[in-house]
Amino acid sequence: MASHEPRVNNDGVTAESASRLDQLLPVDASTVECMSWELGDRLTRDGESRRVATLEKHAQNVSLDLFEATGHTYIVRFRTPVGREKFYGVAHDNFDVPTVVDDEGWTVVSRET
Repeated sequence: MASHEPRVNNDGVTAESASRLDQLLPVDASTVECMSWELGDRLTRDGESRRVATLEKHAQNVSLDLFEATGHTYIVRFRTPVGREKFYGVAHDNFDVPTVVDDEGWTVVSRET
């Protein structure tokens, strides 16, 4: 008998949500780790992570903030058009700001060096 439950990869991401992530975030969804809102909010608001950049995509009315969590990992805070925040972890090697701006149409609002 066929199962009607969504297929989930090793990171707990369903194929449907991965497809939506690919449409929203400027990074391959298979390289992204979903993070709870509570954890992402705590790590980015309490000063535990340094903000690296803020990007906007005006056509879709979305934005993201990039925080350095470790020497190899970013926390991405994605804001939806209605203001909801979603948090993701992504390796530095999988998120290159200049490439995102050139290839994906994002605009850099601020960037720390």
